[in-house]
Amino acid sequence: MYCKLDEYEKRRIERISNIVGDQLDMVGDLILVDNLVGLLEDLLIEYDVQVEKYEEFEKYVEENYKFIGE
Repeated sequence: MYCKLDEYEKRRIERISNIVGDQLDMVGDLILVDNLVGLLEDLLIEYDVQVEKYEEFEKYVEENYKFIGE
């Protein structure tokens, strides 16, 4: 099953594709729903990776720096 994308949706999907590093199989303005679902799953994985990196950075800062305030 295909999903028809308008120009805004197409630009968003291409931006997400660049973030996760996937190549999309689009036919004009049409994308396979399975490809769209896969792209969203990859985006969630990328999100989880970034959250983990942030949490590790927070822990590093907490362990290695102290606040010098007023």
